[in-house]
Amino acid sequence: MSGPTSIVYNNQGTLSRLNEEPFKLYAKYVDSGKKDSDGNIIFEENVEVENQVWSLVYYDNAGNRITKNNNQNVLAYMPILNSDNTLTPAPMFFSYENDIFYIPVAICKVKGKIVWTQPIIITQNQYASSTLNEWNGKFEIDEENGTIMSTMLGAGIKTENNTFEGVLMGDIAGGGNFSPDNETGIGIYGFNDGAQSFYLGVNGKAFFGKAGRGRIIIDGDKGTIGSASYHASKKTAGMLIDLDDGYIDMRGATATNSDYNSK
Repeated sequence: MSGPTSIVYNNQGTLSRLNEEPFKLYAKYVDSGKKDSDGNIIFEENVEVENQVWSLVYYDNAGNRITKNNNQNVLAYMPILNSDNTLTPAPMFFSYENDIFYIPVAICKVKGKIVWTQPIIITQNQYASSTLNEWNGKFEIDEENGTIMSTMLGAGIKTENNTFEGVLMGDIAGGGNFSPDNETGIGIYGFNDGAQSFYLGVNGKAFFGKAGRGRIIIDGDKGTIGSASYHASKKTAGMLIDLDDGYIDMRGATATNSDYNSK
């Protein structure tokens, strides 16, 4: 079979990629009506099937048939089969709520019987970068474009004490086999004398300093900056600054009244 099996839209929702060949069905082997010198039948390979008739139908992900009568709005974002068996895709991608999606299916009939069905997968690339869209999640080097994709990358040195001094970037939980007492979210990590010294996470969180009272912890989602001792002591020591609400909470044994609150 030749013809489109997918329609891909870019991250802006406009058409990015489509096989413009018409739908055609081919027979793997066809009796040529000839024989070789030993009397064996000679078969022709990949011969276009005669009298093939193509049509296009539409289903939702539950297997329900979609028609003009029951869902005209959905069909506005579905491809159309042309008279020459090529496809005209919808001008833009449309996503639906509750994980609902729709699948056009090309059907080939010969002498009234269905001999082939071909689902057409409609997808949208999530990123403007073709490198990110096409990456399969494994280690990959693209020499032509000068890119390296991997779950984790590292640079640094091993000290005389066999400790790591440097930076790791990526999924260190999957690539570094770190113990549970270390931060292991996806991000950029610094290591000093084998201990984590900073972290910039893709989740909007970060910390600076080694584990202990001196570490500064930043939560970009909550808009807070706090000391490690404040979090570890459950708000009985240290300091927290809430940048969104304009709130400072200072607590410690050396304070006159054990804590200071400012808002």
